[in-house]
Amino acid sequence: MHPINPKIEEKIEEIKKEITHTQKNKATEKHLGLLTGKIAKLRCELEKRASKKLDSEGFMLKKAGDATVCFVGFPSVGKSSLLNELTNANSKVGDYDFTTLLAIPGMMKYNGAQIQLIDLPGIIVDASTGKGKGKKVLSALHNADLVLILLDKISQLQQIQKELYNVGVRINEKAPPIFFFKKASKGVNILTDKSFPVERAKEFLRSQGWYNGDVLICGLVSFDQFTDVFSRNKVYVPSIVVFNKDDLLSGKEKSKIKAEIQEIVFISTKNKQGLDNLKQKIFEKLELKRLLLKKPNSEIDFENPLIFQGRTNVFDVCEQIRRGFKEEDIRFARIFRKDSRYNGQKIGLDFEIFDKDVLELHFRY
Repeated sequence: MHPINPKIEEKIEEIKKEITHTQKNKATEKHLGLLTGKIAKLRCELEKRASKKLDSEGFMLKKAGDATVCFVGFPSVGKSSLLNELTNANSKVGDYDFTTLLAIPGMMKYNGAQIQLIDLPGIIVDASTGKGKGKKVLSALHNADLVLILLDKISQLQQIQKELYNVGVRINEKAPPIFFFKKASKGVNILTDKSFPVERAKEFLRSQGWYNGDVLICGLVSFDQFTDVFSRNKVYVPSIVVFNKDDLLSGKEKSKIKAEIQEIVFISTKNKQGLDNLKQKIFEKLELKRLLLKKPNSEIDFENPLIFQGRTNVFDVCEQIRRGFKEEDIRFARIFRKDSRYNGQKIGLDFEIFDKDVLELHFRY
């Protein structure tokens, strides 16, 4: 598949070269901001044209379960075999390229959670430019809660990371704390530290039609991070790197790989090695929490835990189990936490829930 619009991509590359060859100093800040703004507009045009070409071939799937994990990797690294081992899905398996032509979903049950796993078609080099339907495949990652990068050669990782970055997927990064407040007048004011290129950022904003407003930048951020947040088309998602065919590696080879990639999970779908460890890593990386409910004067319900993702407090729990919940609807709550001082203690609605907590809610009615 050819690039969506070679002329636009050529223009982007020309501007990038101009930026590279332009000295970075106060005198050139505005010019660099204008050039960056031109690139942003051209990329926006590319994305609009690309979205028109997306068809319904199964790459964009509705999220299901408590969280969604997408498998990404080159063809024939074992994504389909892994999906079949972790779920009850029936994805085609073969030792040849492009076995999976559609996105295949499956559901993994673990620790009471229903985790949707999606086996995406294998990508190739320059997938982010549209080759091998790569842009369409990678666009599915914008809906993922976790990206599982599957390798069978360590050299594949850098190329996959590059392809993800080029389609706006920022793995294992948090969204930079940058806040935009638009106003009707008085120009652009940016509150940040002295090292940030303020004039370049102002010129970039003006090139995007943003002439009035305040920008608050908390902490140290790069100019690229600044443009990422403003564009609002980037996603920040955690990832796990998984090396398949562990059975073919020697101990020395594994140690070398671990030295290069500290957080890597070794598995063998052929010999079913490391799969339980991978399930646990997926659960932890998703920051899933199991909450057990206990009715007043009753036993704990161990069979039906509530599953939450990320930071969760008592108010969040009440909202999930009672539609239209208001603070005045509850009298009090008690928390039971193993090996801690919280053993039936009364708590407030802002109390943070941990994995395996037991919560007793006393509603007014």
